[in-house]
Amino acid sequence: NMEKGKDGLFKRLGGEEGISHFMERFFDIVVVDNRIRGFFQGKDIKTIREGARVYFTEALGGPKIYKGRDLAEIHKALGVTDYDFDCFLAGIEKALSGLGVEDETIDEVVVTMEPVRPALLGRARGLAAHAKMKDGQTILERIGGDMNVEAIVDTMFVGLLTDARVRFFFEQSREKIDTMKRSFAALAVGGFGGPVTVDDRKVRRVHYTLNVTDYHFDTMMENFWYACDLMEVDTETIADASDVLGKVRADVTAGCTVRLEVARKKSESAGTDGLFEALGGPQGISAFIAKHFENIQSDPRIMHFFTGAKLEGMKQPVEDYMAALFGGPVQYSGRPLARIHTTMAMSDYEFDSFLDSVKMALRAVGADSQTVDECVVLLE
Repeated sequence: NMEKGKDGLFKRLGGEEGISHFMERFFDIVVVDNRIRGFFQGKDIKTIREGARVYFTEALGGPKIYKGRDLAEIHKALGVTDYDFDCFLAGIEKALSGLGVEDETIDEVVVTMEPVRPALLGRARGLAAHAKMKDGQTILERIGGDMNVEAIVDTMFVGLLTDARVRFFFEQSREKIDTMKRSFAALAVGGFGGPVTVDDRKVRRVHYTLNVTDYHFDTMMENFWYACDLMEVDTETIADASDVLGKVRADVTAGCTVRLEVARKKSESAGTDGLFEALGGPQGISAFIAKHFENIQSDPRIMHFFTGAKLEGMKQPVEDYMAALFGGPVQYSGRPLARIHTTMAMSDYEFDSFLDSVKMALRAVGADSQTVDECVVLLE
């Protein structure tokens, strides 16, 4: 939330006043927690709490007002372990729960604070910290330098632009693709032991609104491996380079993971009846399907699946299916989806395009972002 430059989380927590109450409750908990209270014994709790309040205000989407020391410097001599940090997160959950904050907002706070772990534990940060040396050479030197990395990235993007599993994400203008190539190459060069010119902490912000899953990330890495192989890079170096790039997996997939997991939890706990009503009931579903079919008939990515005289006959079965899926009092009585689509040879690219049409149609009929996410989870 912070990295997207939005203050939605900050507002849901009650703004500055809410953060103050949160910090009071949090410190009431941690100073008596036998597992971690030792870190606070003999310390000026009031001063620590005030510093934490200012830090959390900024970290959770509020005004950028923190001017204190770097977290790594503050905690350098404390010997904080993963266990200690997990207890710290548990304290956050307990404090927020005690204040009546919704579970999905608590989850978002925990996810937002997780990247703080390396600083508190004194671990090296950034891709370059993971670069592996062999015989005195960095990964960059073993690959053959900057120009070879750029050539690998060019070859990789040729694959990504034609790979049906991820092509959907790369249907951009030539200028945009060139920018993506340069950014990826610069990120890789810095991670492989060269000059660091790209802040890898920006990776999450760039990808947060995209539905990039682990499946998509693995496909991207497969294309990277193949491009390296074509450049005759040795297998060990490819493996080391892939391991370094794999460090950004969590940031690339974070947006999809957080939003869709929140939507999934909501569907599992509250059912889908509320979703059907949120979409406007029968009239809302009809309006959504009408807009969806309007979209796909002009979408060159998938329009070939919806041509011919049978188009009008498709609408009602699709509407019934969607209504039933989204919690409506409708019984879908059509053929199983697998049987309907068995001869169509639909690819991941085309299914992603279909979901894109669904999202555009839902937004066009007034669905909010959370409702759209819930629908995508069910369709996925």
